[in-house]
Amino acid sequence: MATAIGRSCEINLAFENYADVHPGAEICRGAQSRVLHGTMTLPSDAPVKPDGAGAVPVAIKKAVMASSEDLERYRIELKAMASLSHPNVLRLLGAQALPPNYTLVLEFAAGGSLENALHAAGWRPGPRDAVSVALQLARALAHVHAAGLVHRDVKPANVLLSEPRDSRGSGAPEVKLTDFGLAESAEKLAREAADLTSRLKAGMPSGGFHKKHMVGTLQYMAPEVLMKSGPHSPAADMYAWAVVANEVLSGVVPFSDCTKENPAAHTVLEMGYGQQELAAAVCGEGLRPLPAASTPPALQALLDRCWVADPAQRPAAAEVVATLEELLERLPADHRASTEHEEAMTLPGESSQGASVTEAAAEGEAARAVAPAGPWPAAPWAEGPADGAVRMGLFTTAGKREKMEDAGTVVSPLGGLAGVHMMAVFDGHRGAYAAERAAADIEAYLHRSWTAPTAEECLRRAFVALDASICSDLARQHAEKVACMGAPAAGPKACPGCTAMAVLVAGPRVYVANAGDCRAVLCRGGRAVAISRDHSTQSEAERERITACGGKLEWLVDGWRVGAPGLQVTRSLGDPDAKPDGVTAVPEVTSTALEASDEFVIAASDGLWEVLTNEEAVGIVRDTVRDPGMCGRRLAMEAVSRGSGDNVSVAVAFLGGAAAGGTAHQVFDETRGELHPVQATPAGSRGVATGAAGGNNMAADEVMDFCY
Repeated sequence: MATAIGRSCEINLAFENYADVHPGAEICRGAQSRVLHGTMTLPSDAPVKPDGAGAVPVAIKKAVMASSEDLERYRIELKAMASLSHPNVLRLLGAQALPPNYTLVLEFAAGGSLENALHAAGWRPGPRDAVSVALQLARALAHVHAAGLVHRDVKPANVLLSEPRDSRGSGAPEVKLTDFGLAESAEKLAREAADLTSRLKAGMPSGGFHKKHMVGTLQYMAPEVLMKSGPHSPAADMYAWAVVANEVLSGVVPFSDCTKENPAAHTVLEMGYGQQELAAAVCGEGLRPLPAASTPPALQALLDRCWVADPAQRPAAAEVVATLEELLERLPADHRASTEHEEAMTLPGESSQGASVTEAAAEGEAARAVAPAGPWPAAPWAEGPADGAVRMGLFTTAGKREKMEDAGTVVSPLGGLAGVHMMAVFDGHRGAYAAERAAADIEAYLHRSWTAPTAEECLRRAFVALDASICSDLARQHAEKVACMGAPAAGPKACPGCTAMAVLVAGPRVYVANAGDCRAVLCRGGRAVAISRDHSTQSEAERERITACGGKLEWLVDGWRVGAPGLQVTRSLGDPDAKPDGVTAVPEVTSTALEASDEFVIAASDGLWEVLTNEEAVGIVRDTVRDPGMCGRRLAMEAVSRGSGDNVSVAVAFLGGAAAGGTAHQVFDETRGELHPVQATPAGSRGVATGAAGGNNMAADEVMDFCY
């Protein structure tokens, strides 16, 4: 019935059996969704059709449902996009609004995001093209506001282009506003703000108003939202529009020179505490982005009006559209000045085509390894097949963070080899690039080193080669940006990194390669056994190693930090600016002979271990149905419910007889009660051991597992 109703809607909400949709390669992945490129063919009587005939390109956005909030966000975005129809708003073509695969099928924008065009491809539009982009975005917002909605997250990452643009591109492409996951009714926001005022006057608590409505991206958030003195409104969207328009004109990330160090982050370059200072400067000191010298005076006057502190003084989107249309008629056509720009910005000794790129690529192993399609050869160190099967699963969540910087992978079996399985987790910092690269390439680098004399040497070679490739690619990418847009616009070289852990189950042994503060725990006879060691500045042995390498250790607010970036971890992949101070990618490898009582292995990022002990994690897995993905999910959700402020990635491998499946695992011992008492939480973990011999005193979550 639900499917039939969905198909009958003007925009098909149950497209799987209605439209010919073929998913393709992944375009991007975030904390809330992953987007695939695909094609779609609708029948002739479809009420909503994309432009063109036959199979047309589409973007397939698959929502990640880690909580009820994610489901609510999906429904908000679906409802908002279904109510909008404008050339500058990305068109919704269909959806799968029924469980379990919540999906949106969207118009495909071949040019990618405005953010990527400006800051990765080096597009620098002239004044007329910049005004055209700003005008199209203003038209989109005028339509959104006329529909009674507030976008609440206007930024270049949520603006798509119909055609690619780079440093040599000219002409303004068509602009499409997207990502309505935070959109809300303007009337509802105003009503809730009025209710808040009444509650505060009556001396009542806010009821979570500020937590619920403090959404968006800081650099683009209006002062009244940052100060919690007013709700998101169309005026707040216009403030964000002005910041984006200035970014298009200047090519500079807003306030990129205003962020400061946060001594409580993984690295002192991560923002958090610095963002608080930035928010204070925006609200209290009237700080605004630095205008571009090329901005037409009339446009600068409009921007100044749009980012004035008082939202009542900001012009509405419709007025902005009228002003820009008049301005655009008076502006002369842009002349292509990229050649002059390139000559002016080229560094001494470099050509505009980036001669230094070859030199940068020579650092380390620049050529990315590629895993072969066929089976791998037998490793010389293999000891034979293990008893029983191995089942692995992975779960990752952004948790309470806005951005997802963790990544992971499971390959089972590895290389088509019987008895060989691999799972890995990577905890990124200073961006997701290193973690995502590591997760994508670890299998290929293991294959490259597979014939090493020992498993330990195989894992070490793989980590070191992967690290060299990541660092080399970072150097090459920066050299390309400098050659493309000049050193001032390119900015400093990005130096992301990630801690890394790979667990290799090969026959009767389990090998763990660890570089950083991820951790692996083995359940042996119902007890937790750590089979890795954390590598951070809290370790005296690691501090001594850093000092012996001549590295820089500095005591900050919360402890020791390494090198210029101020890392807490002492081993990682990437982080090229920390390598001179002794931060190494060489992993510590442990080898453990498996025993008959070994049940499973947990490998997780520090987002889990900062709030759960090894024993608690083992107890929760033993208290859950023996599905590795479900166990990973439950551990991650437990960590979030206990207040973990980090991304959380958990991989679980069931070994031998424990991998054979089953339902409710026996957590209670007849004489000792619960083997691993854990803190009671909404996830269902219990804090009191019943110890009832002979009785079936299962908790509610056990009954659910038993019926699974």
